[in-house]
Amino acid sequence: MKKYIFLMEIGIEELPPKKLRYIAENFKKFFNLELQNKHFKYRKITWFASPRRIAIKINKLEHNIHVFNKNNEINNFLFKKYKIKKNISLINNNKNVKTFLKKKEQYYIFKTLLFNIVKNILNNAQIFQLMRWGNNTFSFIRPIHTITLLINNKIIPGKILEINIDRKLHGHRFMGKKNIFLNHAKNYPKILFKQGVIVDFQYRKKIIENLVKKEAKNINGIIKLDKSMLEEITSLVEWPETLTGRFQKNFLKLPKEIIIQIIKKIQKCFPIYDKNKKLLSYFIIVVNIKSKNPNKIICGYEQIIHARLQDAEFFFQKDRKLKLIEYLPKLKKITFQTNLGNLYEKTNRIQYLSVWIAKIVNIDIQETKRAAILCKCDLVTDMVTEFPEIQGIIGMHYAKLDNETKKISLAQKEQYQPKFFNDNIPTTLISCAIAISDKIDTLTGMFILNKYPKKNNDPFSLRRIAIGILRIIIEKNLLLNLEKLIKKSINLHNKFCFSYSSDKIYKNILNFILNRYISLYKEKGYDVNVIKSVLSINSNYPANFHAKVQALSKFKQLNKTKQLININTRIVNLLKKTNENTSQNLQEIKFETPEEIQLAKHLIKIKKKIKQLLLVQKYQEILTELTTLQKPIETLFNNVIILTNNKKNRIHRLTLLKNIQLLFLNIADITLLK
Repeated sequence: MKKYIFLMEIGIEELPPKKLRYIAENFKKFFNLELQNKHFKYRKITWFASPRRIAIKINKLEHNIHVFNKNNEINNFLFKKYKIKKNISLINNNKNVKTFLKKKEQYYIFKTLLFNIVKNILNNAQIFQLMRWGNNTFSFIRPIHTITLLINNKIIPGKILEINIDRKLHGHRFMGKKNIFLNHAKNYPKILFKQGVIVDFQYRKKIIENLVKKEAKNINGIIKLDKSMLEEITSLVEWPETLTGRFQKNFLKLPKEIIIQIIKKIQKCFPIYDKNKKLLSYFIIVVNIKSKNPNKIICGYEQIIHARLQDAEFFFQKDRKLKLIEYLPKLKKITFQTNLGNLYEKTNRIQYLSVWIAKIVNIDIQETKRAAILCKCDLVTDMVTEFPEIQGIIGMHYAKLDNETKKISLAQKEQYQPKFFNDNIPTTLISCAIAISDKIDTLTGMFILNKYPKKNNDPFSLRRIAIGILRIIIEKNLLLNLEKLIKKSINLHNKFCFSYSSDKIYKNILNFILNRYISLYKEKGYDVNVIKSVLSINSNYPANFHAKVQALSKFKQLNKTKQLININTRIVNLLKKTNENTSQNLQEIKFETPEEIQLAKHLIKIKKKIKQLLLVQKYQEILTELTTLQKPIETLFNNVIILTNNKKNRIHRLTLLKNIQLLFLNIADITLLK
């Protein structure tokens, strides 16, 4: 069959910039799946995206003649169009069909399948939150204006979502023609470039990156390129141009995070630094038009940023009339959650838990207590009320100005880390204590209120919070017991809640946190069976869990591992067959056969070694010791009947096996490695 170029473009209202790339990539993914399901072949599929359009272009597209005919698909299409039936010769045990069609029949099937693919994706793809517009009964991400479907130079006629398919595209809102007619799919995206639209997302992103760097270089500055911001800016413009603005130098006395927040997060501009990474009083603007009067645009941005910096300066000076600790009583007026008290009470719970953690990990208790009592004070300052995103950061600066210690000040900022999956964890142990206490308090409270995640719904980001707790404990190697941490947190909530079972809440929270191990370690590339193997035994100490997963991952690569797994499986199965007492001390048993005696002696010897190795968490060395049991166990199984009729000997042999099982269970249930 002939190979074609296929193009789909959806002309649409401005798409959410933070989701533009995600939406376009998902369109490509859905197209891939649909094309495979409908037996298409192609050389290359490319996605395009700008604020007002999503497009898919496929080169050298053809339909596979060998078609799965489960629903007599070919004849259904042909009969609907031409009212005829074709003779089909069945091959491959009636699972495939081979049919020879006229060119017009082949093309009809080809374009109809493509039409249905697009229709299905637009009607059913749950890519992002949908909306309705006008009097329409259907919904989509944003209101659609045009749908263009071309196979080479031919349009695929029809109507999707009540919109007629045609050749019409829209150029740049201000720099291009409103209506452009596309004669051939091969001319896309060149035709848009001539009308002020760079629709290739990656190319547009590279242009912005180069322009911004060049603009900064012109004033002897450098840019710290934030990947997420670069992507967002790329999603906001169709024809990027850069301009440089400036603000008054006296605003540089403000904490740099406030200035960056205004320039970068609020106004979507790039702050500029000098070679020493010191913030300069310049910023770079990326605009969506080649303006005849760029100074007017620059002036507009400068006025807005000046006004925002003036506000920040005013709030900063007003806040500094009080010390950070003096804001503490105001927390009594702010509700944390209904039935969970106010922020003052939450602060007291954080303080209690932080001091408990400080005693375990051996850090300064007074510093930890002070950091905890200050940790929510900045939430009632005017600065955080106006700029919520800098909570914690402004607390750190106010604490420094109050001459609090470096660790106390830093804890005000780091208590919120990690904010996302790959974010940095807190750097100091005091910050870690505050962060863990804050997170477990929130987690416990939400579970008590029955507001824990259900399916994909997680409005309070409790999964992220649980992973944050695990990451801090693991990466800082803190010997914290999850069971004790959760129970202490639950006890601190007793005064607010009257109708919940502490045991049930504890089990739910513990299971929730333990389940996060799987997602956390899968993301790091560990084998799921290794994770489950360690998780099946007591995993109340996350730091130990990490060390065990690492050791077991290396152990799994050994040649002896398979035999040891099989031996353990056999031991488990033998022990399941009896309820007899196997708790007798090995050294008190008189074994009968040489095989038993040899294994018992070896077992007693390595038990002493393993006991010492457990104290220092040398799990890799423990597993190495356990591999020495392979030969004596195999010798026992080959020469001795375990479940003998002699009750005394049977119990002795089962006791031997039970001791072997318990040694392995110090690390993991290796039978799950299968």
